[in-house]
Amino acid sequence: MKIGIGLPNQVRIVRACVIPDWASRAEKSGVSMLGTVGRVAYPSVMDTIALAAAAGATRVSYWDSAENMRASDGEDSWIRV
Repeated sequence: MKIGIGLPNQVRIVRACVIPDWASRAEKSGVSMLGTVGRVAYPSVMDTIALAAAAGATRVSYWDSAENMRASDGEDSWIRV
């Protein structure tokens, strides 16, 4: 089973410098996909910045809240994330 987790980019007090380490730890724990929420309601790390920071530190897959993703189990269902 593949498991994904969201980056903490929309946590109010998070700094961008913690994203690469956080993503690396998630990958080491077995997470196969990292994602973000692209909503700017208060000062936070933009989703594109968070994804770029995580991409430099890991080899997992990424998704953004604006993307559609096909189910990885081969079914014809689509998942909105």
